[in-house]
Amino acid sequence: MHGKISFSIMRQPVNRQKFSYMILGLALALAGIAIIDAPANAGDQCSLATLKGDYLYAQDGIILGNAAAKNQFFAQAGREHFDGKGGMSGIYSGNFNGTILRGSYSGTYTMKANCSGTVTFRDNLKQVYHYDVFAAQGGSEFVFVQTDPNSITSAYERRRVAP
Repeated sequence: MHGKISFSIMRQPVNRQKFSYMILGLALALAGIAIIDAPANAGDQCSLATLKGDYLYAQDGIILGNAAAKNQFFAQAGREHFDGKGGMSGIYSGNFNGTILRGSYSGTYTMKANCSGTVTFRDNLKQVYHYDVFAAQGGSEFVFVQTDPNSITSAYERRRVAP
């Protein structure tokens, strides 16, 4: 057998559950290697100043009712301004279960060195909303998820660069 590699495969029945565990173990091992390769905080350098300027967004989701028939679907778009110091404001136009609303809001935000943070604001209808945000280093874009009970929504925002 010069220059050849030979493999022999045992032909024994494999228990499906054992096979599933083997695949899961392999996947976890590979994931562990990827995590070890890239430190969790490699290069993170975010602060309040990371989010600064005007951002455009589109968002949709569901506000859960006390029964499935009471769920309210919504879609909205808007523009937000972050001041780089922990303050923010915005305007929006939305369709809330068939009702069109336009309004404004203002609030505060936090940002940790690992580029995660929170946003809390009150709209012109006096409703308060809470979000977790995750920014790209430099703040050119971020994603968010609403953390209020009975709300299922997330979206993406991108900094608007003046022409």
